Amino acid sequence: MRTKFDWRAAYFHIISLVAIIILLFALISVGHGILRLAFPKLSMNPYEWEQVESFEAYKRSASPEGPKARPAPVNVTDTLTWANVSDEQLHQSWEEHRVVAVEGQRRTGLWELLESLVSAIVVVPIFWWHRRAVKRLKPLEDSPE
Repeated sequence: MRTKFDWRAAYFHIISLVAIIILLFALISVGHGILRLAFPKLSMNPYEWEQVESFEAYKRSASPEGPKARPAPVNVTDTLTWANVSDEQLHQSWEEHRVVAVEGQRRTGLWELLESLVSAIVVVPIFWWHRRAVKRLKPLEDSPE
């Protein structure tokens, strides 16, 4: 005996499977967002991490003679040349850079966390509704050939 293929049941199962996959990715992203909020320095790229952790690395990268020429630090006026920039001014600029870099990582982590939570909140009802629809479907009866 042959049975008919139930397209509705297949649709409900496929949507449920897709919802579970999206929910898993959202939960992984929630974890990543929480880690980025808790440990913002660990989620930085190595170049930025080195500048945040080491004043000497920041000083090398900020000077025109450094490997990547960068503009003068934020708190140094345009009238000063690099020869006139004191280590104290550069250190203050480094402290500001550290705060901005860490807060940027935290903002990114918070945004990622909120995005993932919204995805999970949207997907859970979709999954729940489709699973209930599968349970309510009546099995197809065998059809004679």
